Amino acid sequence: MLGKERGTVSGSDLYFQTPSDMAHRMLYYMTSCGYYYTDFDYRIEREDYHNYLVFYICDGRLSVTSGDKTMVAGAGQVGMLNCHKPHEYHTIGNAEFVWLHLDGANTDQFMTRLSSRRKGLSLTRPMPLRSRSDCMRWCLPAAMSSYQVRCACRTNSMDC
Repeated sequence: MLGKERGTVSGSDLYFQTPSDMAHRMLYYMTSCGYYYTDFDYRIEREDYHNYLVFYICDGRLSVTSGDKTMVAGAGQVGMLNCHKPHEYHTIGNAEFVWLHLDGANTDQFMTRLSSRRKGLSLTRPMPLRSRSDCMRWCLPAAMSSYQVRCACRTNSMDC
């Protein structure tokens, strides 16, 4: 499905999934995912989105704010955001990233533990995806749910 959010450009993809009752009760599950190419106009601002966001920046930069804390994610970084709290994120110029919204039985406790020292924000050190198999491991949650997600980081000299 073509992503049609403000600031997304041609080539962007967006997918949704409705988890089963069993998944709601027992598993981690994806509610939506996407592969976005964006311009300077991409911005999301919400009070609550009822799940969590995990993203990988392929190219460009993404500014992420939760509460009074702002971090800038650059190429090669994975970030996590608690979307139950007021948040805002936007690209700084053109950017390319893959993302997914997830939830599940104990997702709150899991994500709270991971981001306890960062006020709801967490970023990894840069870790470029260097091969198709690296790319597929990152996309595995979406692939397991029968959705195809474009291979991440085509701009990083990958032949996916």
